[in-house]
Amino acid sequence: MPITHAVDRDARLIRAWVTGDFTAEEMIDVVTSAGKAAGEAGFNIISDHREIGQPATRMQVELLVAHLEHLRRYFSGSRWAIIVSSPASFGMARMLGAMAERVPMTVRAFREAEPAERWVNGGPEPQEGHDGDASW
Repeated sequence: MPITHAVDRDARLIRAWVTGDFTAEEMIDVVTSAGKAAGEAGFNIISDHREIGQPATRMQVELLVAHLEHLRRYFSGSRWAIIVSSPASFGMARMLGAMAERVPMTVRAFREAEPAERWVNGGPEPQEGHDGDASW
């Protein structure tokens, strides 16, 4: 499977790694599994998408957000940092962020791991053009 995850209970953090191409079903399966493994709200998420093939499509993002709404008991109030390496993935992560507000959760896209880690662990909001959160 091109998406793997691990739950760090002590850090209250879900980590995910995405490689190659993936389907909406795989995204939904991993989100469900991670949420159930966490077992409660209050876990933040950091996912590394730098090794993906094709970026997510709008339809995949819409399906994922609809599913996240059903799992809001696990994800409501979470921060989700997505590390990307391409402009297209950055744009899709930003779209996910806009749609995920209805979960509600806060999603931010980053080009670098260090600022993503800082933010997901309670750091300040990244600024456009700084902290690895910048438009291409």
